[in-house]
Amino acid sequence: MNMKTDTTAKDNIRQLIKNRNKIWKEYQKSWNENIAEYTEEEPRLIDGIANQIRTIINANKDKLEVDFIIESLTSLGECPSILYDDNGFFAVTGDGSQEVTYGDEPTDLNTSFFVEAKQWKKTIREALYYYLDDES
Repeated sequence: MNMKTDTTAKDNIRQLIKNRNKIWKEYQKSWNENIAEYTEEEPRLIDGIANQIRTIINANKDKLEVDFIIESLTSLGECPSILYDDNGFFAVTGDGSQEVTYGDEPTDLNTSFFVEAKQWKKTIREALYYYLDDES
């Protein structure tokens, strides 16, 4: 593993996420409660930065830790979920549904995931690669 490439990729991703969050936060300030809409147009740069991050992840997926990749994708608003079945296989999917609760009381939630047979892999990393390739 080339630590220099790994560190550089991580640093680049972290910086891009930081920049994206700053732009997103500024855009969120344009929300007008009275008219229930944003007063500014959503910055196109947001999607461009997300695409850059995805490109860096894909180019360095062999070198980056699974946790770092999952956390980075989550910061982009994706919802990659690592699943395990009783046969020893893993899948990573963002396709799922969750019940919505109301109120302040803790509530049990049911979460359902949609996983095709081809998504089940022998390792988490293989499942993540499939997710990355399928989502690209």
